[in-house]
Amino acid sequence: MKHIKTAAIIIAYLVIYYALQIVDFIVLDIQAIFKGLNQTQAVDYMNKNMAFVLIPAMIISFIIYFFILRARGKNLLKICKPKKVKVKNIMLIILIVVGYSLTLSAVSLYVVKYFPSYNDTAKTISSTMSSWIGITAVVILAPIFEEIMFRGIILTEISDNIKIVPAVIIQAIIFGIYHMNIFQGLYASILGLVLGYVCVKTKTIVGSITGHITFNICGTFVFPILLSYTSRYGIGYIILGIIILCGATFYFNKTVEVSN
Repeated sequence: MKHIKTAAIIIAYLVIYYALQIVDFIVLDIQAIFKGLNQTQAVDYMNKNMAFVLIPAMIISFIIYFFILRARGKNLLKICKPKKVKVKNIMLIILIVVGYSLTLSAVSLYVVKYFPSYNDTAKTISSTMSSWIGITAVVILAPIFEEIMFRGIILTEISDNIKIVPAVIIQAIIFGIYHMNIFQGLYASILGLVLGYVCVKTKTIVGSITGHITFNICGTFVFPILLSYTSRYGIGYIILGIIILCGATFYFNKTVEVSN
């Protein structure tokens, strides 16, 4: 029974965020109608102004989560456990994520063609990043909000009822499903595992926020540009990425104390 209750609570958190995004999309759609835009122009308009969907939805969701948790006798600050992480550990977290992002970007050269639906997602992300507010929303605000929601609230809800390892796996799967795209969902699930591991090891979401921001920067700016000029070295990048990922993870695992 407690597992059903936990699932219902997690679904409620997700529905709140999705519902607020839908409301903001409707507002943008109404604006497009008043501007007299045709369907294609309206889609472009909404993609370019995606930040105005994401930012209000994240802020309002955060406020609602705060009061929901407060009503349940829980403290959002304690759940997220904000605290300092050693500079050496931050650097290792960045290397772990850089290794994963490089591997993923290079693998994408060979497999993304099998996921045609991802093209629309990629175009939406690209359009959103056409302004400074869009860049801020995707690279900074979204990672912070998603880490609060997934590695903070959701991981805590699950780990209160089951052991930490399956809890990390479950939240990673939910994180993948949350993206609502097969290819993006697959790599987001793996990212969720990595960030969940980082969060548990450092006992704070500060480390996972750092990793998530690094991933978004690498995935939207650094490696797409690098690979656009040097795609012939794709296999080499995959090998290099795996070496960086495994090496950094090994040293991180040795450096950071195991969480209770």
